[in-house]
Amino acid sequence: MCGSCVDPLSKALVPEVSTAEVDNLVVASIQGQGDPKVVQDPVVGTASGRDTTHGDDRPQDRLTATLQAKAPAATTTATAKATSSPFAPPLETVIYKATVLTLAGGKFNATEALAVRGDTIVATGTVEEVRAAVGASSATVSTNALGIREVDYGNQVIAPGFIDPHVHLLMTALTADSRRFVNLTFPGVRTQQDALDKLQEAVAQRRAESVGNVDTAPTDPKVQWLAGYGFDPSLVNGHPDLTKDLLDDISDEHTAVFVMNQSGHVGYVNTAAFRDRHIGILPGEPGYPANDENFQKRPDDGALTGLLFEDAVTAFSKNLAKPSAAEAVAGGRDILQRWASRGITTAFDCGIGILGGLTDLALLRLILDRSTLPDPETTVLPRFHGALTSQTVESLVPVADLMRLPPWHLTTDGGASAGAVYGIKFWLDGSTQGFTAAVYEPYRNQPDNYGILNFRKGHALDAPPDDDRLVSLVQPFVRGGWQIVMHTNGARALDQALRVFARVLAAEALATDVFGGPGGAGKLYRKRHMHRLEHVTADITPAQLARAAQLGLGVSHLIAHVRRWGDTFANYVLDEARAARLDPVADAVAAGVTYSFHSDSPISEANPLQYVETAASRILEATGEALGPEQRISVEQAFAGITYNPARQLGRLDEVGSLEPGKKADFVVLDTDPRTVDASQLVASVTIRETWLGGRLAFRAT
Repeated sequence: MCGSCVDPLSKALVPEVSTAEVDNLVVASIQGQGDPKVVQDPVVGTASGRDTTHGDDRPQDRLTATLQAKAPAATTTATAKATSSPFAPPLETVIYKATVLTLAGGKFNATEALAVRGDTIVATGTVEEVRAAVGASSATVSTNALGIREVDYGNQVIAPGFIDPHVHLLMTALTADSRRFVNLTFPGVRTQQDALDKLQEAVAQRRAESVGNVDTAPTDPKVQWLAGYGFDPSLVNGHPDLTKDLLDDISDEHTAVFVMNQSGHVGYVNTAAFRDRHIGILPGEPGYPANDENFQKRPDDGALTGLLFEDAVTAFSKNLAKPSAAEAVAGGRDILQRWASRGITTAFDCGIGILGGLTDLALLRLILDRSTLPDPETTVLPRFHGALTSQTVESLVPVADLMRLPPWHLTTDGGASAGAVYGIKFWLDGSTQGFTAAVYEPYRNQPDNYGILNFRKGHALDAPPDDDRLVSLVQPFVRGGWQIVMHTNGARALDQALRVFARVLAAEALATDVFGGPGGAGKLYRKRHMHRLEHVTADITPAQLARAAQLGLGVSHLIAHVRRWGDTFANYVLDEARAARLDPVADAVAAGVTYSFHSDSPISEANPLQYVETAASRILEATGEALGPEQRISVEQAFAGITYNPARQLGRLDEVGSLEPGKKADFVVLDTDPRTVDASQLVASVTIRETWLGGRLAFRAT
């Protein structure tokens, strides 16, 4: 997510799972053991009505005693071995003939065929080389004498399964739920009036549905809450915000309207919303937030305008209707299957806990539990891994010695290849299009705005960086074997990340990777990771990228910044010269840094072929012109950014990222060779026909 607040849509949006469910499921996640089906029918809320994720009675507090009682035995490997899975494909050998782009070493390395046995690639090369490698010949294949068969895709192309290394699954599922959120995203909403019309229609529909219902009828004093998501002033004509007065005009005193800006850090509410939360609108009224800068106030009389920021957004979103746990699980699975249709075979969630803290782990375990899928024999979900927010695990640090080293497992049927959590996410700054990314030059027409650096000495926005504090937080996790993921949109935040990583990695280079097991029994082995810098968007210099490469860090770009927001950056947020260097991927290639592309879903749509098109063409959606053409890279280099490189960044290159013997049979079938089309027309020219995951069909176009 783009921003400094870890839970912009509010932890309250995640369904409340009962105390026992959270304890059982989270302990199983941490230990990588146990049955994710402990709870067959998740319920919402508890008998006491307490918030089971926050307050004085948090699951992380109750976990201490549980972990002490169930401390796992020492292991001899950093990663648990995969268990046999009832969902594995049969151990037959299949030879696929096509133009095979293996992406070995990050290069296309085109060949003619690959062979798969069960869920693993066993050979690549020419058709005859592959046949020989599996002990087959044209005769044995034609008669199936050895249980070997061939699939001929003709002129179609096979490429490695795509990897999106930065998504937010639960938030994507929640905001995609049209029953709870009015969709106000661009390009469906291009003007302020478009948004108001959609909201007014939703208010009218809500009124119609309430007729005859004495609990929700318009004459009832009870206020109903209506939510919208995705309004983005940086993209709509004239760049206006929504205001209390405008929202009042399309609603009534019994409908509280709450709209979430697409950045996740700004909200818009009407008068009914203020009244329902007992917040005074004018100075002197009860509940008026006099000293709270999270509420925008008119300069003339101090009246609230309806614009909310950060903490106020979180507070107001707690009034929104929550889905049930079962609905959240169904929504998460729908999103995973949608991603599979876009060729994604591995996704990495960069903020587990962003909504519900440890409850997110419980929900993700339920989503990924394949045994409870409606059709577990045929439904195949992408591999799913992730990083916890630093705030989610902060209270667990005192009992960290009771836990084995990461990963924590979200599934029990695929070992480390399915549902491994091994990262910790830190937000160093905010949103670039939201004017809060930490930069060295001020934003356009805002001479005093240099964004917000979250780790600074004191509350003043111009306070110096507090590197010491960040080092003290990061170093224990690095020492404990966790991958560190840092949100760094602006150059000022990136510099702080580089300084902190230099200090931490220098200290940890001297530390042993072998630790005594619990009670002195056995050994634990810490894994060393490629730590990550996320977004790396505005005012980034070649020297910074060279330093990242020197430190062995990975860089991942939200490349939609160029396509969707590029024109806005050039004419509204920054200026043309600064916008031309958004997401400077060519500089990353030249610096030798390991780069990748991501969606930050739901901030932009998860569609790796679109990432390739944008990185190779830098064509703007708004104008059709190229933004900073000197930062274009080749289609081959861009494909490395959705396959080989993110696999390196995730520490999973021995498993996925290229089509090579010994790796999982994760691949996509394309109807057209991407090397033969104009890079700017790649999405329009190339269709994903099939997605295969571990030798099993996950998607086939109809």
